[in-house]
Amino acid sequence: MIGTIEVSLREHRGGYRSHTLILTLLPVILFHSAVVLIVDAFTTVPRGLSIGLLLVDVLLFTFLFKRLRAGFADARRARSFAGRR
Repeated sequence: MIGTIEVSLREHRGGYRSHTLILTLLPVILFHSAVVLIVDAFTTVPRGLSIGLLLVDVLLFTFLFKRLRAGFADARRARSFAGRR
């Protein structure tokens, strides 16, 4: 799994392939899982937490997706300009 993430990140940052969806979902899944596990360690997970956490997940996903997509577009442009010397 670590190797897949590393190669995906390297290809994404190098402008070769856009792995925006994969790279965006990983931190969101980790964040959501950590919050649920921490809350579950002390009490049962209330239903309201799931709804509120879903909103936070969507906001985090949107923020990361836009940042990663813009970074890929910049790397893609730089890679294509470097090849046209």
